[in-house]
Amino acid sequence: MAEIQGRKMRVAIIGCGDIAHKRYFAGLDRLRERAELAAVCDCSKDNADRELEDFNTKGKAQNAPACKAKVFTDCQEMLKEVELDGVFVATPHQAHADNVIACAEAGVNVHSEKPMATCFEEAEEMVRAVEEAGVRFLPLPFDYSPGYEAAREAIRAGAIGAVHAAMVVSGHSGPGHNAWFFKEESLGGAIIDMGVYGISQLLGIMGPVTRLNAFTGIRKPIRITDDTPEGVRAQVEDNAMISLDWGDGIFGVIHSSWVLPPNWDRSGAGIRIVGDCGTLHIGWPGNPVTIVPVEDDMIPAEAETWELGKYKGYYLDTTKHPEKDIVPHFIDMISGQDQCVGNPRQQVHVVELMSAAYTSATTGETVELQSMFTGFARDSKEARVPAHVKPATGIHGIGP
Repeated sequence: MAEIQGRKMRVAIIGCGDIAHKRYFAGLDRLRERAELAAVCDCSKDNADRELEDFNTKGKAQNAPACKAKVFTDCQEMLKEVELDGVFVATPHQAHADNVIACAEAGVNVHSEKPMATCFEEAEEMVRAVEEAGVRFLPLPFDYSPGYEAAREAIRAGAIGAVHAAMVVSGHSGPGHNAWFFKEESLGGAIIDMGVYGISQLLGIMGPVTRLNAFTGIRKPIRITDDTPEGVRAQVEDNAMISLDWGDGIFGVIHSSWVLPPNWDRSGAGIRIVGDCGTLHIGWPGNPVTIVPVEDDMIPAEAETWELGKYKGYYLDTTKHPEKDIVPHFIDMISGQDQCVGNPRQQVHVVELMSAAYTSATTGETVELQSMFTGFARDSKEARVPAHVKPATGIHGIGP
């Protein structure tokens, strides 16, 4: 691939808002020896110029060569004029599809912020485009973390027996930097902004959902943001509950929220999965993954343990799974140094699930889901299909 042949990956950033500043410009700033920022695109030239100037200021402090990236206000024009290896799409939700499809049709590898799309039809169109073009595609959320990988591995190995139920808390106290998030034009609230994380992670373990129903509401009707200190009236949900059915009597619930307390990562946020032989909890990335088995003798001899009252659990070993970060992973992916840890077909299902949740909350009806996905790029061929562990039998099971 290109990087192996001795040149840097040439990349562009589309969208120059808050997330681009914090994640993509900052990420590329740390990878100047491996990746060249060749173009910057935003519908506001002022925004693009500002970010490029800031990027160059940081580079000058490191004695790095000046970045000669071209500035554009039109994605199509950029793709015609600049030769690129990859593009980071960090635009508002509703612009993801057009930009990803344009990159695919131009034969350029592409990454997209979450949610991948705002409706099921757009998500399907995006995946068709990248598959037909044969380009690499990394859509967020970025489910990968050492703890998450260890949890998936443990569940597939039967550490908690047959899985019967799952509960997710995915959210925070609400975005405070921009009033846009609370307006109808954002096309959704807590579900599309924060619920997407828990939904994606849970599907990555449990597989596709068959049907759901949902409730949404507004608990805090007036929000104070950095750009609207006088307050903005919320027009989208800040609290939601989604009930999931995987079939075979396996159920789940997702609490998607912008009303968690300020120290939300200490308030139980994460995924809890219940099985015949115990319960597994995945905290926010960086926190430990724990299992509470039904009997003490089910704790591996080498595991680090903890106790809380009569409960005794153990921590999963996450050290065999390497750390990965979004920006360097995308560079590794497009240069052929690593396999993509994302699954575009999974994200199609995530988008369909979120769209179905909004439909259910509006109509009060249960909604059937149509899309399917199998496997993960990082799995071996033998483990490509996420499957539930069959119900156990005997003393810790459900039958003789």
